[in-house]
Amino acid sequence: MRKRIIVGFLSLLAGTVPGMSRDGDDQTADQIAVLGFIEIQTTPAGAELSINDQLVGVTPYKGTHPSGLLTLHLQKTHHEPQKLTIFLAPQEHLSLSLILKEKVDDRKINYGAIRINSDPPEAEIWIDGRHKGVTPYRDPKLPEGEYHILLRKAYHFDLERTIAVERGKLHQETFTLVPTCSKVEIRSPRSTEIWIDDRYVGSDTVQIRLDAGEHVFTVRADKHNPVSRTLTLNRGESRILTLAPEPRIGIVSVSAAPVKGQPAEIVLNGEFKGFAPQTLRLLEGAYHLQVRKPDFLTDWRTIDVVAQQEQEIRVQLAAYAGSLKATKDRWGRRRNRSLGAAAAFLGAGGFCKVLADQRYDQYRQAPTVGQANSYRTQVENYDTASLVFFAAAGTSALLSLYSHICWAQTDVPGERIAVQIDPKNRAIGLALNF
Repeated sequence: MRKRIIVGFLSLLAGTVPGMSRDGDDQTADQIAVLGFIEIQTTPAGAELSINDQLVGVTPYKGTHPSGLLTLHLQKTHHEPQKLTIFLAPQEHLSLSLILKEKVDDRKINYGAIRINSDPPEAEIWIDGRHKGVTPYRDPKLPEGEYHILLRKAYHFDLERTIAVERGKLHQETFTLVPTCSKVEIRSPRSTEIWIDDRYVGSDTVQIRLDAGEHVFTVRADKHNPVSRTLTLNRGESRILTLAPEPRIGIVSVSAAPVKGQPAEIVLNGEFKGFAPQTLRLLEGAYHLQVRKPDFLTDWRTIDVVAQQEQEIRVQLAAYAGSLKATKDRWGRRRNRSLGAAAAFLGAGGFCKVLADQRYDQYRQAPTVGQANSYRTQVENYDTASLVFFAAAGTSALLSLYSHICWAQTDVPGERIAVQIDPKNRAIGLALNF
């Protein structure tokens, strides 16, 4: 060590001491190559550490610094300050362990140490009426004598003790705090209300502290019967309670005819439930039932499910071919095709009109009689084509209007109700929107 200090001192005479860098600073590859690592421990710990007259932290300390000569300065209350110079080589890991000497005046006082723990931890601690923080608490230097200790933590009784600190000895003690209540966790399914002693406390899962004694726990949910349970809680006890309300269930049996071929699909509130025949266990309430099958008209209806009751629904599907629905769909398709053709003819006529105008401008600016005659012929052709397309567009529009009138006059029984039940049905939705 002495050789290193002497070498460092000579280096100091030869040049200046570079700046200091801590872990986490942005450093280039060249800077990293000349850094060293310092680890400093002191007895006792907690001394302020300055390097090159810059405060960098307290012991124990770890950090990276530029290589070269470094001046360390250590200070701690009731101890003699220490100052030393070291040389840190590039990429060196230097560890120092130093003992701080007590001041002569302080050694005249008789000191001891205390270490106070609590169960549970993180209790606030007062010593002789002064707040000192939370447990675990340690004071390595406390004048000998008697001290009044007060520990305080939420949901626990306060604890007071008197301890004696003796010279040169460590007084270590763990205090157990007595809880004033019980801790309960109530678990229940989603969208479930939790009540304790007829008081709403939350939903789904709740953690709560309660006074010791008897309590009534109740869970409630829509379309379910509430479930209650009574527990007697002891002070300091932790309990986990799982409760679920009882669903109010009704049974619905759905069948569809004809049964030949592919079975009919059952859709309930827009959700596919399987094929008929089917027995469904449902929560009480109103549902929109849809029974559908290829080449048959869809059957729509609303059903009311009553708890603890069974009901049977038999659906007779009507064939789509030859039905009013098929006729109406046919007129709808003709209307849409005619409307599309009218739009296409109108666009083509407009395009020919634009070309005719362009050729007319070229006709007026033609340098020769031959080019002028050619442009004039093109203008006449484009004008004729635009008129033909516009006429075709008008005819298609009239056909579309006629198809729409026929479509609107074809009344399908129950169609409007079907649209209200399932507005996502495209064919029926289109029929009412026109």
